[in-house]
Amino acid sequence: MPMLPFKKIFIRLPVVIGLSVTLTACAEGAAVVVGIIAALAGVAAVSGGGGGGDGDSTPTTPKPPAPSKLYPVPESVIKTLTVQTYDGNTDDLLTAGFGQTGLGNARPVAVDAQNPTAAELRRITIVEQFKAFQDLRPQSGFGSFYGPAVASRSVVPRNDGRVAGKEYLAYYDDGSQVQNVVVMLQIPNTFNVNSACLVAAPAPESRGVYGAIATVGEWGLKHNCAVVYTDKGAGTGLHDFTSDTVNVLDGTRTTSSNARENAHFRARGTEQSDLSSYHSRYPARVAYKHAHSQQNPESQWGRDVLNSLNFAFYTLNLTENYGQTTTLTPNNTLVLAAGWGTGGAAALHAVEQDTQGWIDGVVAVAPLITPATLAETQSVSLQQNVFEFEEVQKEEPITAETLQRPFFDVLTYLNLYQPCASALATGLPAAAGRCRILAQQDLLDDAPLAQQVNTARELLISYGMLPSATALAPYYYQNQYYASLAYTYASAYGRFSVVENLCDYSLGATQGVNTPTALRIADRARFFSHSNGIILPDYLSLINNLGNSNLGIDHRYSENSQGIQDDFYQGALCLRNLWTGTTGIHKPLNPSLISGETGFLLSGNAAVRANRVQNGQAAVTATANLRGKPTLIVQGRDDPLANANFHARAYYARNQVTRAGADNLIYLEIKNAHHFDGYNQQYGLINQVPLQYYFNAALDSLLDHLKNRRALPRSQVVATSPPNATGGRINTAHLPALNAASNCDITYRNRVLTIPECTGFGDPSRFEDM
Repeated sequence: MPMLPFKKIFIRLPVVIGLSVTLTACAEGAAVVVGIIAALAGVAAVSGGGGGGDGDSTPTTPKPPAPSKLYPVPESVIKTLTVQTYDGNTDDLLTAGFGQTGLGNARPVAVDAQNPTAAELRRITIVEQFKAFQDLRPQSGFGSFYGPAVASRSVVPRNDGRVAGKEYLAYYDDGSQVQNVVVMLQIPNTFNVNSACLVAAPAPESRGVYGAIATVGEWGLKHNCAVVYTDKGAGTGLHDFTSDTVNVLDGTRTTSSNARENAHFRARGTEQSDLSSYHSRYPARVAYKHAHSQQNPESQWGRDVLNSLNFAFYTLNLTENYGQTTTLTPNNTLVLAAGWGTGGAAALHAVEQDTQGWIDGVVAVAPLITPATLAETQSVSLQQNVFEFEEVQKEEPITAETLQRPFFDVLTYLNLYQPCASALATGLPAAAGRCRILAQQDLLDDAPLAQQVNTARELLISYGMLPSATALAPYYYQNQYYASLAYTYASAYGRFSVVENLCDYSLGATQGVNTPTALRIADRARFFSHSNGIILPDYLSLINNLGNSNLGIDHRYSENSQGIQDDFYQGALCLRNLWTGTTGIHKPLNPSLISGETGFLLSGNAAVRANRVQNGQAAVTATANLRGKPTLIVQGRDDPLANANFHARAYYARNQVTRAGADNLIYLEIKNAHHFDGYNQQYGLINQVPLQYYFNAALDSLLDHLKNRRALPRSQVVATSPPNATGGRINTAHLPALNAASNCDITYRNRVLTIPECTGFGDPSRFEDM
């Protein structure tokens, strides 16, 4: 295993810089943006100043050193760079000035809701990320087991977790002027060039560039590392067609014509249809970057992380930083990559593509990643012991087919059945209606609702979802994750323009059963700070374009021809058909074998669209070749979004088969934990533990391994205890350490991956009375 000091290739090449300065007048409260575009041969140099932030904002034109040519992207550019300095008191890099004590009750708002400043948007955004990814209740461990001011193995934070330093923000583009991947580098004042540490922090899910600040950013800044973030080409880019306004780099908004190439995202039409025609046909609609950029962002996530590292090393070596006294390189800097959800997937993709050996170690939490399919001779089965009725029983092994279901396959299946499975938990008429329509289509028994709900849940478990995850899935359904993600990924994988009206879905503002209305100025303004990059249930919805006599309706209020609210079953089936390639819900093993469930093969334009989506899914599969780098995957067993069987377990299994021990991959499965710790607080859950705690523990272990040669933890199920008995109040008994005696080893032998139930504490039946 590579240890400090690192030995890596570092090649110096001459730099060719071309500068152009543009002044763009911004509407809706956006400040004038000074864009300094620097196109380099393989790496980009940038300089400039910008608005926002409570600290110093000094435009600079630094004399660039000769940075290395790292990962050649010949036409790549970095543009519109801004730099801010935060004093660590009134505002800071990590907590927006609130500190750990203030985050729990922080409710920052803009003075003018219709025209928030860049500084206001930034502060609000940072707080919103903490709310989404951390349970901020002291009883859940915030402030004692995790949090910005909580000490780690090697660091005791100061000033209530506030971090003073510099923040650089820029676009990274391939020269097309349409990618505009956002990158951001935070350099704490405590950064030590003699023990340099750099952490790559790709954003989780479809979030913006600040999305990883409450997870990866907290750990990195606390450990005096520079942290470089990227939104992975997704992020919070919103093009509102009614006002024709878009986000720019700092989150403020202006008209599309003013923003031009500085827009975070501008929708494009096709040869067959332009945006004007689409807006006339479907008024009051919007487009999102992840769904409608026509880029399939996921196919470039690994490259985006590596490009962010390019940006970080260049910026660290500016003369205004450390370029006058030293040259920071991958050879003298500890480089980690870490992420959550899609951010975890991006970190894994990055190390797979890291041909120059930059990245020294990885931690991926709940990675939403699809490993490439194993050859039939390499297939793996999974054995899990389950705890039921106070007896330990052994299930039949989970098949290789289950472990190799691609994300879009799983997502569209969930989108069909999870509404019905959630009917009793949510009480939503559309959820019960979905049960009725599934029964009418012979996809569910015609039975009482409770029986249908149970059957739908059993079908999801049979497909590979873990029972404990199905118990939490109604919360995710209620937040529209399955429908909105199914539409987002179908659009992204197929590189569809918004004007192509995929499966008769669109995005817009609705209230109840009413037709879409123009997005209010204040709601447009807060999209950057509040959005997860897909939908916002309180004011932006997934629209069924066929509803209300083709004027559109929120998909949750869609009625079929019988007047039954069915959560737009027609659209959900259409998305599913894009995966199966048939009119049914299952892909036939042999196209000549047609059954009721597989339906008939699609033809014409429908078949072309299905092929586009399937090709896009195939383009994002992972090799699980970690190039010998130590890597830890942390997975909450109860996660109903990044389901363990389809992602973390499947990736680990592929690595064990194809790499045969050449990689040091550790798999940590955490009982009683799921994807979003923030939901524990939002819904008052007292049977879950904070996954953030084990994310921090994994990073601490990796750091100790790389710097001090200490062994990594073994692959294991961590037998946490649900805190029900203490009313949700977490103590050390609920959070066993990695390698604790109560934990259970995960093993791979003879093509069987064994995941113990690890029944030292609790069992899945704890969810029955939620």
